Amino acid sequence: MSLVVGMGCGPERPGAGGGTPAPGSPSLVKRITLGTSSEPDLRPSALATARPAVYLLHTGLTVVGEQRARHPGLAEAVPTLENGLWKLLPDGRMELTWTIREGARWHDGAPLTAEDLLFSLQVGRDREMSAFNAQAYAAIEEVRTPDARTLTLTWREPFIEADSVLDTRSGGLLPKHLLEATYRSDKTSVLELPYWTSEFVGAGPFRLKEWTPGVGIVLDANDDYVLGRPKIDQIEVKPVPDANTLYANVLAGVLDLVPNLGSTDLALQLRSQWHTGSVFLNFGSNWVVLFPQFIDPQPPAVADFQFRRALAQAIDRQEMADTLASGLSPVPHSFLDPNQAAYHDIEATLRRYDYDPKGAAQILENLGFRKSVDGTYQESSSQPIKLEVRSTGMGQTSRAASAVADYWKRLGVDATTVVASSQQFQDPEYQATFPSFLVVTGPNDLLGLRFLHSSQTRLPSNGFRVAAAGNRSRYMNPEFDALLDKYFATVPVPERTQDLGEIIRHIADQVTLLGLFYNPIPAAASNRVINLSTTWDAFFITWNANEWDLST
Repeated sequence: MSLVVGMGCGPERPGAGGGTPAPGSPSLVKRITLGTSSEPDLRPSALATARPAVYLLHTGLTVVGEQRARHPGLAEAVPTLENGLWKLLPDGRMELTWTIREGARWHDGAPLTAEDLLFSLQVGRDREMSAFNAQAYAAIEEVRTPDARTLTLTWREPFIEADSVLDTRSGGLLPKHLLEATYRSDKTSVLELPYWTSEFVGAGPFRLKEWTPGVGIVLDANDDYVLGRPKIDQIEVKPVPDANTLYANVLAGVLDLVPNLGSTDLALQLRSQWHTGSVFLNFGSNWVVLFPQFIDPQPPAVADFQFRRALAQAIDRQEMADTLASGLSPVPHSFLDPNQAAYHDIEATLRRYDYDPKGAAQILENLGFRKSVDGTYQESSSQPIKLEVRSTGMGQTSRAASAVADYWKRLGVDATTVVASSQQFQDPEYQATFPSFLVVTGPNDLLGLRFLHSSQTRLPSNGFRVAAAGNRSRYMNPEFDALLDKYFATVPVPERTQDLGEIIRHIADQVTLLGLFYNPIPAAASNRVINLSTTWDAFFITWNANEWDLST
């Protein structure tokens, strides 16, 4: 699902001067200004909010665009089983091949060759260069370059994300002729080179013209871009850290495009006041989610999926989305986010937990719970059901936790909220051992699947330390693990999508977690900027910047 908040139409703002004139139109310079909340940072370790400029300056072998579809970038084609560039070998291994487009060049004019790909993979697989490491490199067995434009990789075992090697998002494609000497002599200083600021050389649709710290950067169209010269001549990337100032600059026409306004409230304000632009919502891979405890939960009823179903039906998630996400988020019925094709087909097969307090009460009564004279449900021991809903001190999650507890109180369940301090939440054991329920923000969709595996469970045996997101519910089920393992090893898309459906249905049936609402990323764009993506992947609205244009 994508959502476009219309702003109407109005007169376009003429472009400012500067930049490289488009061929055949020396007097007409197409120029836009892009606003970001963070200072541009081109290093692979930078936060996503600081990296929009990277995808203007650089292109990988492939790029992820509308509805998570992967498109060719510097490579002639995306490897697939159908085109023969992705091969499943009889011995269980697999092989992928990319061919660099003829004429691909770095911004300094140097040819981009397989030697650059070899060097990039060497750095990316170097454990001492953690900023460049990627999941896709883990099972690579052999690297071959049959000729100057071809890269062939062999994996020890099937891996469905193998086609993401050296893509635009990973930022791992490096110019050998500029970085190899430093890497060989002092690899710890690679990220300190001026290459990552004023001397950046990429292979993308725009090249760096000016870099002024604190002010921004100016990019000119790359006449030699292998996919064709961009239609926009010049883009200024302007950092505006304050969200209100960012909003005011959009309204005043100073900024033409903002990939992330940073606030749904500001997006709504912009809708009512801005008449020459639009707001687009990307649901990304981040949501506010309720996790039940599966290891020694208190009360023990939390471990009963019927009890969890009752509690899920007692939450008015539509009301939560309307109030806490400004009405800009759909109710999450699936672990998937709505910005992809598979979402709608899979969601239609899922058990839903629409708001139904009467149905919730019936489930509790069927489980043997009875209300006392004060209207609260009791266990068979005549003890009231007491639930703790824990959250961090961050405003959105604590408000969501309070709302959940309030719905359960209305049902007749004694629920209290606990807001953990930042110090408490830095304690991995405290994070793991919440008694009943935890409300946090976290990854969903395909990026979050790996964290649901039993191997990602916080346990005393691993010091309660796993990946940042981890398996917060501490749900450990061999059958579910087998579904995950099968999914990540199934390359053919139809079978893989079927496996994904089984995973998502298991989550919904067992209520191993419950999405409360998505965290939409609102982008603002002037109506004069056309050919923008409307369902982009996370922060990567710039994925097709070479196709952007200005209306006439």
